[in-house]
Order: sequence, then C-alpha cells, then structure tokens
Amino acid sequence: MKRYTTRRSGHSSENLIVVFVAGLAVVLFVAIVMWPSGSKAPVSLQAMSATPLGTELNDAATLQYLTVLQRVEPAASRRLHEAAETAITSGAGQDDLALLVLSALEDEIDDAPVTFFKADVKYFDQSLNVIKVGLSRLSSNSPRYCSASYYTALENGNPDEMLADLSGLFEYDSVGYQFALDLSKVVLEGVENGRKSPNRYGRLTEDDQQAVQGLAMRMMSNPKIANVMRIQTLPEAQQKRAMGLLNVCDISNEIIAGLLSLPQDTKKRAMGELSRTAKSDNMGQSLQDMAAGF
Repeated sequence: MKRYTTRRSGHSSENLIVVFVAGLAVVLFVAIVMWPSGSKAPVSLQAMSATPLGTELNDAATLQYLTVLQRVEPAASRRLHEAAETAITSGAGQDDLALLVLSALEDEIDDAPVTFFKADVKYFDQSLNVIKVGLSRLSSNSPRYCSASYYTALENGNPDEMLADLSGLFEYDSVGYQFALDLSKVVLEGVENGRKSPNRYGRLTEDDQQAVQGLAMRMMSNPKIANVMRIQTLPEAQQKRAMGLLNVCDISNEIIAGLLSLPQDTKKRAMGELSRTAKSDNMGQSLQDMAAGF
C-alpha cells in the first residue's frame, strides 16, 4: 500500500490513517464508468438472471448491479458477459466470476469522476453511507481487514502474496463482495444522474471554510481520533505497538460521519471543486490534501 507524505510530521502512524481515508475516495472511483453514447433498452432482473453469468451468480445484489451496469455502460457489460461465458466454459467457480464482476469497470474510469461530482448531492451522501455500512460490516465480520497492523504487514510482503490474500476479501457473497457491489451500484447511478441532469456547483465560500474548520475541531475532540493523535506522540516502538491495535474501519467511519454532517450546500460546492479538479487531472493530489486535512 503506497504511502504519501503529508504536510505534518506524524510519520508512519499518521500516514497510514491518511492513506486509508484517501483510499476510501479511491475505492469510490474504481467503480465509476463513463456515460456511453447512444442508448440501450434496460434489461430486467429476470432476463439478467437467465444469462450464464446471472445463472451462476444468482443473488439479488449481483443481479441488480448487473442490470445497472448494462443500462449505464453497455459496452463494459457486454465484455463482462463475454468474459464470463468463456470462464464458465473453462470451469471457473463463483469466486472467479465474482472477481470478473468487480473488475468489469477497471478500464472505464477516465472522465467519470467529473460526471459523478456533477450529480445530485444525494449520490455523494449515498456513497458515503454505503462505505460507512460496508466498513461496519467488515469490522464485525472480517476484522483483520480493519486492522492497521494487517496493512503494515502487507507493505513488507511479496506483492503476489499480498494480492492473493486481499482477493479473499472479495470472495463471492462475502461481506467485502457485497460492499463493493453496493458501492459500484450507487456510483454508477450517480454517474447516470450527472450525465442526465448535470449541476453547476459554485466555488467554496468563507462559510464553507468555517464549516470545515468546525468539523476539524469536532474531529480532534472525538475519542477515537484523539487516540490516534495521542499515539503519534509516543516513542516509535510504542507507537508501532499501539497502531497495531487500531481499527481503521472504525476510525474512518468517524470521519465519514463528520463529512455527512456538513451542510448540504457546503457538500455541493465541494463536489463542484472536486469535479473541476478531476477535469484538470489533479484528483490524486486533491484527495491526498483532503485526507491530510484531517
């Protein structure tokens, strides 16, 4: 997992939290696709369940996602079903097909952030809520994926082994798989809305800056965030041990809850800034700066 350098001097413990929060935003875009030219008739759930892929992965969440994918990005949908048919013929199991489903959009994300951030603010809220629920489920059902020490260990491991281990997070019908499907679906719907009814959100105002500053103060008084700050003051050896006990999913959910509490108009103008930033191809730096602000 790549680390970024922040403006402060908290070193490894701070960087891990910053990278994890920035990672949440990155996850948001892994599922985004560009709006296609032309239009296609939507496919019903019943019709989707009759496809070879829908027959093998016949749960409601997968079928709902596949119908949204076909409506919003028919080209990616077609490639997915073709790849799935080939894989099924070769004897692929449900876990292999699940990874195909989750990777269907990996080559389709170039301009989609611009479109997503022009959507109604409710899609931004829905995305954050999906992440919040997904992280809570991970914390309860697969806690090792929420352990700071798990990601620290991965950084020093063999890349192939790391990938193999992380793929277990997305096994078919697992908590991670359902999390990724839910997020992909709501983001696709946001891209669809951003194309059909694009908003022209204004620039951040002084009131917005005050709202964000107030949120930052509340975050500093939050017990879980305050504990992270306390750990940063410890000697390095103690800091590493303390970091190993942190649940990064729980900490991230405190930050997400704070973002959701911001005024809707502030979030709208923040979406406008993110859309303009995405258009200028500087999204990565902006996500890093936003995460470092906390």
